[in-house]
Amino acid sequence: MPESGDAAGSPGRRRTSRWLVALLTGISLVNLAAAVQSIRLAPELAALGVSYPVVAQAVLSLIWAAALGWAARGLWRCRNGAGRRVLLVLGAYLLYQAVWGWLFIRSDYALDRQPFLLLLACVTLGAASWTVYRLRL
Repeated sequence: MPESGDAAGSPGRRRTSRWLVALLTGISLVNLAAAVQSIRLAPELAALGVSYPVVAQAVLSLIWAAALGWAARGLWRCRNGAGRRVLLVLGAYLLYQAVWGWLFIRSDYALDRQPFLLLLACVTLGAASWTVYRLRL
């Protein structure tokens, strides 16, 4: 008989999703790397006349790295409301990525990828929602 707070029926097992924690941590690290790269390459990108604000990208990448890391930490530590927090942060991040792409993408290749990336974002958010619902996080 499963004990209260147990997702899989084994005593002492934490109710969390390792794949969701790994996904959030990975996206957080990618954003951290993007911020560092933007700061490091800012003079060269400005000289090339890129179509997006490099400093804004660096700052926003740092903010998203912190937000996604915070959500992953809350989920890993099984905090109350961690599931809702994950869905809120992940949904907002995916929306941000779509809007950023639509505002600043200029190449045909990248524009052709937008529908696929939007579909991937919907699948990711759907899988995360299903996991949060299934584990009652």
